[in-house]
Amino acid sequence: MQEVQTLRRTGVRPSRMRIRWMFGFQRRGLRLCEKLTDMPNPGCLPQMSQTAAINQAFHTRARERMRFVAPKPPGYGSTPPPLWAPLVGTAPGGRTLLYQRDYLMRQIEQAAQALGRILRKALGGDPTAALAMFDQAYQPLLGVGARVVSTLNETQLLTLLTSGSSPDLRRVASVLEVLKTEGDLHQQAGHEHEAAKCYRRALVLAGFLAARSQEALDRDVAIALAGHAAKLDLGLSAADRLQLAHVLEALGRYADAEDALFEAVDEEPANTALVDAGIAFYQRLLALSPEQLEAGGLPVDEVRESLAELLRKQVVPDDEEPWD
Repeated sequence: MQEVQTLRRTGVRPSRMRIRWMFGFQRRGLRLCEKLTDMPNPGCLPQMSQTAAINQAFHTRARERMRFVAPKPPGYGSTPPPLWAPLVGTAPGGRTLLYQRDYLMRQIEQAAQALGRILRKALGGDPTAALAMFDQAYQPLLGVGARVVSTLNETQLLTLLTSGSSPDLRRVASVLEVLKTEGDLHQQAGHEHEAAKCYRRALVLAGFLAARSQEALDRDVAIALAGHAAKLDLGLSAADRLQLAHVLEALGRYADAEDALFEAVDEEPANTALVDAGIAFYQRLLALSPEQLEAGGLPVDEVRESLAELLRKQVVPDDEEPWD
């Protein structure tokens, strides 16, 4: 046994601890018993103390215990996805975060209300004052005002509209409608350059929607944008013309979509992405009936010929032999 030196404290000063009794705390006729602090009942009124505060941690633990996964409607996971799909984010482990739906719907509703106020002001005969109100429509959807939006390109706009890993399609559709309305008011006020800028950006977003979910694209808005693209000089690039082809395809105007596609390919013949997009376009058309193709102004024989032409334009890698 080894002897060690130890110290013994004597005469420790008395201390006192104050404990707040929480079981008598009343909130909407409920008592904060154990089950309510473990899985609290959230409400519109904030808690008045840190101990009784309901925060995200409580809801996270509740979801962990419940292991709740919302039932998915028939056809979920098909192409194109249902409209509600972008509004429901899925966390790791398959737990569905349904609260995102309410948040996104509130954003869209606020933007729609602001757009209604803008249109009422414009119909009152004051388009200049209406144009000054577009901050109210952009802020709920993008978090920035109209002046900042005018400086962003389409990629930056889609980044602001991204929830999770991909842009939310309903928010994209809402911003598209706001941009189209802003372009209409600029055109009414005689601002041709600003109107063309808004229409071009709206057209790009419309093509983005059409390529992912034609159901999310408002047909009247798409028809109006396609008309502006035909009548006005929007300064479309090859990539913009590809988006126009997506919009025309969604409208069933397959011959016009083909024209826009070949204009893009002729403008940038070395762009293999445009050639690949054209091949995918004709492959989608071949899946349609001959009657549908005739209604769109593009017979099935022309579809096959155009597809063969684009296949000949494909660049063959150096380590592969060309097809005979």
